[in-house]
Amino acid sequence: MTISKQNKSFLTLLALVVLAGGVVAFAYFGVFRADMKAQAAKDNASHAFQFHKKKVKTVALTAKGKTTIVERQGGGWKIVSPVMTLADTSSVNAIVDKLHDLEFKSVVAKNESKAKDFGLDQPQFEVKATLDSGRLLDLKVGMENAFDNSLYYVTNKDKRIFQAEDALKWPLDKTLFDLRDKRIITAQLADVEQFSVETNGSDWSVEHDGDQWKLTVPIQDQADKSVVESVINRIGYLQAKSFAAETAPADQAGLAKYGLDKPVAQVTYLIGHDRAKTTLDIGQVGPKGKEKTYARLVEGSPVWEIDGSILKALEKTPNDLRDKTIDAFKKADVAKLVIRPAKGQPLTILRTEVKKKGASFPTDEFTVNGQSKGLKEWKLSSALYTLSTLKGTSIVEEHAKDLSKYGLDKPRLSFTAFDKAGKQLAEILVGTENATSSYAMAAGSDRVYQVSKYTVDDLPKSMADVLEKPATKTLSAKSKS
Repeated sequence: MTISKQNKSFLTLLALVVLAGGVVAFAYFGVFRADMKAQAAKDNASHAFQFHKKKVKTVALTAKGKTTIVERQGGGWKIVSPVMTLADTSSVNAIVDKLHDLEFKSVVAKNESKAKDFGLDQPQFEVKATLDSGRLLDLKVGMENAFDNSLYYVTNKDKRIFQAEDALKWPLDKTLFDLRDKRIITAQLADVEQFSVETNGSDWSVEHDGDQWKLTVPIQDQADKSVVESVINRIGYLQAKSFAAETAPADQAGLAKYGLDKPVAQVTYLIGHDRAKTTLDIGQVGPKGKEKTYARLVEGSPVWEIDGSILKALEKTPNDLRDKTIDAFKKADVAKLVIRPAKGQPLTILRTEVKKKGASFPTDEFTVNGQSKGLKEWKLSSALYTLSTLKGTSIVEEHAKDLSKYGLDKPRLSFTAFDKAGKQLAEILVGTENATSSYAMAAGSDRVYQVSKYTVDDLPKSMADVLEKPATKTLSAKSKS
């Protein structure tokens, strides 16, 4: 059979493609992958140990002459010696990470015969980690090099003595105190159903109410979520400065040593669906100005020394705790905002969301009284956010009957927000002002607030407030002459 010239060209091209593919495959499998294997072998050779971090079952750290032993417990760690308590997970994980990633700068001796020369006969740190297979990883760290603070170490894997970077020291230089969990309260904010505080002259209690909080003591009202959760988080972040006693004394005389016989504050949690009770007592002892503050859980715990400033954080008045949002609405729901000053032209602000090409999120575009160019869009956006979250500094009167004494019978300003369907979302009225504040209320309400004068002054009230100033032209030196 005769092959045409065209078919010959095609077969030649096909052969070249196959040959090229073979060259590429050879380069990848024969050279590149071989290089990768060689590099991996080189990297492994420079590591002190090869193991999977999740396989570590126990860690025993000896530092400063004391040994602390921890065991893996679920996703965390538990100290089993010299005391039984929770461990600081991040601190133990840092030790495991260092074992896993440890590399050497250089080999300084071929065997352990010179261990004494490098402080390895009496190591300053030793880590013994046991894997779940029973395999032992043993790391001894000797003296520091005075020149660059590098450290010398030896392992049970390789009897040579190595020099390592000074970063080896940080995760190993830990005492029992460093390695233990120093949190006072371990409950998560989302699990707290009820939170109560009793202090000298400041008792209050709140309950979870959906995504918000309800104030139940000393009065019943909507609570300020940010204030309540800042207190709960403050205790959640609280850590022991020291462990004064591993177990709280059972008798009054023993508790009196820490001021816990007559606590200056008591915090009670009801946690989870079963509303499990946790009670934290806080006591103080010592001369004024030099007091030491201690805490313990009534249900059983050590006695912790803690930061005394927590007591100030617990003291809240009803005014502090009440939600003082004047007329809440969502900025994202607003399609129109009408601003009516007592004197001057009202402002009708229309807001639309526009998603520009390549943008991840839509942006706001505004028109004011029909004008869309030259606007301070940042100021309009800021005004909407300020109004949607506007809070009073205090509640002046709960059920005001005479609004004229606050200038709210004839407000000097009103802000009315509407949604896309034209439904009114909120209306905020602003009355008379003094040097630091103005009176304000929600239309239809009878609760009068004081709000910051600075906040009100910063809101737009006229076209001049929302228009960019025209750029001024600078005369050239020639035209001046």
